[in-house]
Amino acid sequence: MQRLKNINLLLFLLLFLQTSCVTKSLWTETYPETFQNFSVSQDGSRVALVGEKYHYVFSDNSGVLKALLTWPDRGLLFIDVSKTHLDVDLNNNVYGYATIESFLNQLRPQQTLFLTSVGFRSKDGSALFLRMPLRGRRYLPRNDLQVFLPRLNRPYVVDINHEQGVLRKAGNLALTPLTVTADSVLLLGKIALIPFRGN
Repeated sequence: MQRLKNINLLLFLLLFLQTSCVTKSLWTETYPETFQNFSVSQDGSRVALVGEKYHYVFSDNSGVLKALLTWPDRGLLFIDVSKTHLDVDLNNNVYGYATIESFLNQLRPQQTLFLTSVGFRSKDGSALFLRMPLRGRRYLPRNDLQVFLPRLNRPYVVDINHEQGVLRKAGNLALTPLTVTADSVLLLGKIALIPFRGN
C-alpha cells in the first residue's frame, strides 16, 4: 500500500513538472521591438508606444505615464531594458512592466521632488527608479505617423515575450487606433492627443 502511494506521488510530481515545462515553453519565443515614438491622449487615460513592428496602446488610470512623458525634463529619464518585461498573448493583449530610472547626480532638488511624488524610489543612493506596470493591446502599425509623433530621448530595444502562434496570427491584428486628421490633429481612437512642442 505504501509503495502504491509512493508511485502515485512520483507520477503526480512528474506530471506537474512536465506541465510546468510546457507552460514555460509557451513563453520562450521572443522578438525584438524598437521603440522610438510615443503619444498620450489629452485625458491621460491612454498611452501609445510606437514600435518599428507594432503599436502598443496601454491604459493608465494613474496618470503617472502621462506625467512622465509630458514632463519637460523627461530627457533625464531612461528605460532599463534589462529590467523591463512585456508579454503578448494569443489575443494580442500586452502586459508586464517597464523600469524607468534617473541618475540622482543629474537631478536638481525640484526634479527629485517631482519624481518621488509620482512613485520613484532610491536605488543604492545613486539613482531613482520606478517599476511601472503596463497593460494594453498590440496593433498593426501605420507608417505615415512617425513624422507627427514625439520621440523618446533615444531608441529602446525591448525583447517581447509571446506565446507560440502569436506571430502567425499577426495578420488578424486590428490596425492601430492612432490616426491623423486632414488638419494634422493626432487622434488615439476618437480622443485627441496632447500636442507636443519639440521633444
